[in-house]
Amino acid sequence: MIFRPTKTNSDPHINVQTWEPSIVHALIQRPFLPPERSIIQLILDVDGVINQLPNTTNRVNETLSADLVVLRESRGTFPIHVDLEVVRALDELVQRPNVALAWLTTWGRDVDLFIEGPLRGLLSGGYVIERTHPYASDWKLRALIEHQVELGRPAYVWVDDVAIGEARLLRPDFIRGPVPAGGRLLIETNPTVGLTLDQVDEIRRFIDGKS
Repeated sequence: MIFRPTKTNSDPHINVQTWEPSIVHALIQRPFLPPERSIIQLILDVDGVINQLPNTTNRVNETLSADLVVLRESRGTFPIHVDLEVVRALDELVQRPNVALAWLTTWGRDVDLFIEGPLRGLLSGGYVIERTHPYASDWKLRALIEHQVELGRPAYVWVDDVAIGEARLLRPDFIRGPVPAGGRLLIETNPTVGLTLDQVDEIRRFIDGKS
């Protein structure tokens, strides 16, 4: 598995021919179990959130800081378009002691490759919420709910481009139902734009309100 830049990158830490990540350091090996309710989970998807998906009618990704192709062992090549300004702003929140980063994504543990390559080590230290119902169309929502119960229902922020909207349509009981005592914030992204600085500010305000 390698990352291959599609055009010259000025970052001295990335070889413009091929770059092989160490793979073992970006993710912790098992979930961080919050010792107290003051912990806030930040739950992220990759595609459509951190990785901006191509717009087939209007290419909007020409001026991004990183433009790479990820070669994954089982799923072929993936074009990566990352706004590093947004990622750095998000990483500042992830570094807070009361924030626990978790990934809820089809990338699974391949997110380690994404962190150590295109993200250049930013957003490290999180863990992957495993699929508990891999063949269910709402597997993300099911995994989130079960994981919340496991952790004692801490406050959380969930950022996704598709699954939250699907939950609004298919699982209104989740949207209208009880929320954790510490609250929750659901952020839907435009997949061709990804998470924006304004949305990061919204996350920051939510976290600040819990501190």
